[in-house]
Amino acid sequence: MTPNSKALALANKWRSENPARVSGVVLVWQGKVYAWKDKLRDPSCERPGAIAVDYEGHMFLAEGGNDDSGASVWTVINQINGKSMLAIKPYKSHRVMSCYWAGSFILGLVYLFGMWDGSGTVGE
Repeated sequence: MTPNSKALALANKWRSENPARVSGVVLVWQGKVYAWKDKLRDPSCERPGAIAVDYEGHMFLAEGGNDDSGASVWTVINQINGKSMLAIKPYKSHRVMSCYWAGSFILGLVYLFGMWDGSGTVGE
């Protein structure tokens, strides 16, 4: 079992044990579920290496940064080959808003309208 498939299995198990938390993201780090959040939030709140799994099974990896300052970006994990594909960077001057507005808005556009062409970053 790959780390990504293990994270997905752990998130699904956690959701089945916590039916009140249907939507949002389950956060996994070092093979253990450590949190649930109502949506994908600012990556600086998570350690690099954390994996967020949403209710549809989409996975995001916290990358960059460090353990003290948190990660710098969320990257979409390609579930076919397990590699990171797209970096979602928070706005530097509005870090708190990046999660609430930009993160939710951009992810919604990426999923609903297929605006990502396979290269570059979103939210720079």
